[in-house]
Amino acid sequence: MVENAPSGDEVDFVLSPPCSTITLASTIDINTNLLIEGPGASTLAVSGNNAVGVFDVASGVSASISGITVEDGNATSGGGIDNEGSLDVIDSTVSGNNANGGGGILNNGDTLEITDSTLTGNGVGYSGGGIYNETGLLTITDSTLSSNYATNEGGSGGGIYNDATATVIDSTLSGNSASSVGGILNGGSGTLTIAHSTLSGNSGGGIFNSGGTVSVAATIVANSTSGGDCSGSVTDDGYNIDDDGSCGFSGTSTSHSTTLDSTLGALANNGGPTQTIALLPHSPAIDKVPLADCPATDQRGAPRKAPCDIGAYDTDGTPTIKSFTPAKGRVGKKVTIKGTNLSGATAVTFSGTTAVITTDTATKVTTRVPAGATTGPIKVTTSVGGTVTSSKTFKVK
Repeated sequence: MVENAPSGDEVDFVLSPPCSTITLASTIDINTNLLIEGPGASTLAVSGNNAVGVFDVASGVSASISGITVEDGNATSGGGIDNEGSLDVIDSTVSGNNANGGGGILNNGDTLEITDSTLTGNGVGYSGGGIYNETGLLTITDSTLSSNYATNEGGSGGGIYNDATATVIDSTLSGNSASSVGGILNGGSGTLTIAHSTLSGNSGGGIFNSGGTVSVAATIVANSTSGGDCSGSVTDDGYNIDDDGSCGFSGTSTSHSTTLDSTLGALANNGGPTQTIALLPHSPAIDKVPLADCPATDQRGAPRKAPCDIGAYDTDGTPTIKSFTPAKGRVGKKVTIKGTNLSGATAVTFSGTTAVITTDTATKVTTRVPAGATTGPIKVTTSVGGTVTSSKTFKVK
């Protein structure tokens, strides 16, 4: 079906049953300009059955793949996708694929753009467990690369191996591993730009520049095991933070933070199409980037509030209570609490007695005076900003 599609055609899927896996006997060759639209990565998977590669995009072809999972491909290069043309991967998952180079995706074409997607559990013997960008232009936006790996002695770039030009924006690399650089390896001919991203928990090192050019801005590099956060020359473009000092961050950036590790959450579903790493209360990465350097949204698509946070995830910031009305009332009385950064409220207490939250927004929380409450301050706790206590007391009649 795909091989015979005319140039510019669109391929859609009608599924029975609704959640389906298409198992391939041979690789799908995309030899003409094509748009492949699936119903969602959790609904449709295209599998190489650990025997063949899944997609091969020919030179000179422009293609888009969205809304599917590309899984269990096996090839010499590009286990999931071998791109020789121009390819967009959108709202998709690339998982469990294997190759000698480019376990998830090999880019040996003009452009590869990855947006709102997840690459996880892909492996190689040598270079680029998640992605090997051999030639062309790679752009990764609002995406997560996790648990990708390079297994062989000297295997490198568990997450990404870049030998050309790559840009990583508002994205997360976590839990990737290799004997040489689990996160991102930038080769001698590579140009790598990383901005507003989070690299945490990558085994074998976070970022390694082996002779090319690496520029980093507003990015977290932390929890890198057996290789350090950075190795080689890294240009600090400001508002970065690491936890071991190896990146050489200075000026507006923070080097060797002693509290960064303990204030990074686990990779989890924090909203949005991909998993992210939340900043926990009192993280040194919160509110460090000025308005002029803040993108409109974070990786999840949530608005960034200036000053915004370092990394791919932006918190709602530390909550404040400016006022509450009424100032007194009986049990069951509706109370409106106004302030800032109140969205994601997880608890409200009246002098230590827990109340039920009715609604919460960034500037307002509504609740009712709980049974057993006594006169005293009101406290509001949010999921990422911590707890704030009112300066005035609420009088329970």
